[in-house]
Amino acid sequence: MLALCLWLPVAAQSTDEPSGGTPTGTPPAESEESQAGGEPLPVPAEVRPTADAGPTGDAARSGLAETLDREIARADVHLEALATLSAAVEAERARELESIREAETATAERAAELSQRAEDDRSATRIYEALLGLLEREQPRLADAMERTELVPGLAPFAPRLDTRGLDTPAFHAQLAELDQRLQQIREAETEIRRRQEDGCWQLLDARARLMSRLYQAREGAIEALPRERRRALLGISREGFDALTLEIERLRIGVEAWVHRTLRTLREIPALLDDLFAVGRLTWIALKLLVVLTLLLALRQRRQALREKLLEWADTFGATRRGRRRLRSLAELTATLMPSLLVLLLVLAVRWALGGLASRPEIDLPLRLLFLYGIYALATALTYALALWLTRRYHMSVAPSRRREILRTIRTVMRVSFALAALLLLSAEVLGRGVLFHKVVQAAWVIGIIAFFFLIARWRPVIAEAYLGAGRDGRLARLVERTRNRWYGFFVVAAAFGWLAVHGLGVVLRDFALSFDQTRKALAFIFRRRMEKQAEVSGYADVAIDALPATLVDAAAEAPAQSAELLVDRFPGREKLSEMLARWREDDTRGSFLLSGPKGIGKTTWLNRIDGGDLPVIHIPIRSRIHTEHALRNLLAPHLAPDDECKDLASLSKALRDGPPRIAVVDVMQNLFVSRVGGYKVIEAFISLIESTSDKVFWICGISAFACEHLFAVHPELMIFRHHEVLRPWTEEEIGALIQRRAEASGVQVEYDALLAERAERDAFDERVVEAAEGYSRLIWDYSSGLPRVALHFWLRSLVPVDDNRVRIKLFRQPSENELLQLGQRALFLLAAIVVHENLSLAEAAKVTRYPEAVCRIQLEQMRDRKMLTRIDRRYRLSTYWHRAVIRVLTRNNLLPD
Repeated sequence: MLALCLWLPVAAQSTDEPSGGTPTGTPPAESEESQAGGEPLPVPAEVRPTADAGPTGDAARSGLAETLDREIARADVHLEALATLSAAVEAERARELESIREAETATAERAAELSQRAEDDRSATRIYEALLGLLEREQPRLADAMERTELVPGLAPFAPRLDTRGLDTPAFHAQLAELDQRLQQIREAETEIRRRQEDGCWQLLDARARLMSRLYQAREGAIEALPRERRRALLGISREGFDALTLEIERLRIGVEAWVHRTLRTLREIPALLDDLFAVGRLTWIALKLLVVLTLLLALRQRRQALREKLLEWADTFGATRRGRRRLRSLAELTATLMPSLLVLLLVLAVRWALGGLASRPEIDLPLRLLFLYGIYALATALTYALALWLTRRYHMSVAPSRRREILRTIRTVMRVSFALAALLLLSAEVLGRGVLFHKVVQAAWVIGIIAFFFLIARWRPVIAEAYLGAGRDGRLARLVERTRNRWYGFFVVAAAFGWLAVHGLGVVLRDFALSFDQTRKALAFIFRRRMEKQAEVSGYADVAIDALPATLVDAAAEAPAQSAELLVDRFPGREKLSEMLARWREDDTRGSFLLSGPKGIGKTTWLNRIDGGDLPVIHIPIRSRIHTEHALRNLLAPHLAPDDECKDLASLSKALRDGPPRIAVVDVMQNLFVSRVGGYKVIEAFISLIESTSDKVFWICGISAFACEHLFAVHPELMIFRHHEVLRPWTEEEIGALIQRRAEASGVQVEYDALLAERAERDAFDERVVEAAEGYSRLIWDYSSGLPRVALHFWLRSLVPVDDNRVRIKLFRQPSENELLQLGQRALFLLAAIVVHENLSLAEAAKVTRYPEAVCRIQLEQMRDRKMLTRIDRRYRLSTYWHRAVIRVLTRNNLLPD
């Protein structure tokens, strides 16, 4: 194209000669005076218009007319040369674009051939060589295309060779107008050629840059597919590797220069964009969105503390239980801690949204990606430090403030090195691609990471040694750690100890995380029981009478509600809510009623017995038998609530309570106030009316079984008008384990778990195996009891085998067979369901509820009593603790009880 740009002056010179061969003037290309800005020839004085022109003036005017005609002819020749040059420029551009398309087609064919080849095909080397040849041919052409953008278009400017100023004679007007028209056409043609030439150079530069990018991508794929020996030589230290590295460095240099050229061109185009109304509108809209985004993020950053307080307030508001509130508060604290790094990530995402398509430009996309990577670095640092502090609290490790600062400093060091390496790899992949130079950067990153790792190990060497030895290890590695603590080569021993601590700690955390899900615990309990059953087939079950066990142990594991503080586990959910309601009831003169429900054996009575009213009297009223009439209800309540008043009925009792002092009434076993039959709900309706009419003076706290509560909500939901309903959930594995351990410690009897081991372990691992067996057994008891403490204590006591007066051994307990329940028939299951809902029934009440003949009910009830499924106290039948889980499971599975 450079040759074409220089061709125009030669053409102008050749066409400016007269027919006789005598030159009449200097061509535009050779007129150095005109190109250098020299002055045009002046018009002679004799041809200037005067008032009295003579013959001499006529001859001069004739010569001037001929000169003007020659200038017009020169302009026509120049216009023809410009048209020829324009066509040549377009043809040259078309040829180069066609050459680029052919190279792109060849590159695509090589890439397709590479992707379709078989794994054992050795054609990757041939494909790589072909791509390398294309690269070596096209890379200099890219440099040449970039140089063309810096050249001034090679157009010789056209300038008239005489001064036409003052030629206002009418005789020259036509020629001057024609000459001016030619000059205007020349200027427009020159401007258009310069624009086309410049656009063509940039178009070719962009096309060749895209071609080089595709060539390098195809080459990277070919490098990955090369045979191992060839690839190792290419990426290693060899002549071929050095040549490939030199090629990529040259490509990097040319690519950077091309990017600088394109960026400068974009900057030069900005003033022209400002003249475009639509472009200005788009930029204004983008600026407005950026302003809104930055304003919102700055407001969030400044109100960070207020947002933290708001999150904590929401946690206290929406937390249904104390455990739930604690978890929500921890989540709110973590969110507040991570807020700065989260704002950085939000900033990047918001800026991308605001910029729209502009965000995909490399000069904008790459800084945003780096900023996003920085946000991840900050988030990972804060999250890792929070996780480290949580682990110290979770595993009850005492960490001094100075040690915490050291931990934070180490985490920051690790994260900074990781961020630097990640940013280096990101920049390398974006700028260099994934070729030989990128692999060199990756190798350097590995070296830097290994150096940083060993630096941290050396920094924490004493702490790692103490931690490993403090873990109770007594093997060969522990002896090496102890002997080499003060020697230089002990560094490598400590590194091995750190590896063990890291793997062991990660295993413990992952195990605890898995065990945080009930389904995982249940699966482990099932596996443990199956193993224990196989072992029990050989060693036997714990078939020992309760009387044979130490009396202190039997008393400590009694199923009755605990009275002694040493037997209690601090588990009273809803107590904070009750305290808040009592305070509001006393201050604001509101209504006070509180319902506590839960399955049998969950600890409702113990919960109610621990109520503390402060300076208010607390009156406990257990309903020990079923109440069938309102008169009987009055006889039950009046002696406790109004002993000095003569209350003949519930109405007078209500009046006495409203006139009396404030007090707290605790009514347990509220399920004894109804029978599920027509007319069987009158007593509980009267009791609820009494609560509603007196709850401004008496704060009523009532306990009811879970199945009875479900039944009342389904049949008479209008009766359940309590201001708050607290549901006691099943105990967790940790709580059941703490209860059993507390009862065992209170009894003073040593409980041994070594009988649970399938085989004798080595001495150094024996204690650890015993601890694992104890945890597995605790999980088994929790799973089988469904989280009910009474059932857990019942089967724990039936898992003990006495060794001597102060020692017992754990063995597998026998569990009742659910098939035995199914063999009883449908009537027996209906009777069991009625007893579970009411918790206790007499023979007559069972007949009324099920509408079976009393004789049939007697036979069925006594049959189940003989099989220890039911117990009878005061002529009332109750479900035995031993059969509790099996009965509930069978009835639920047969849709006789709600799940």
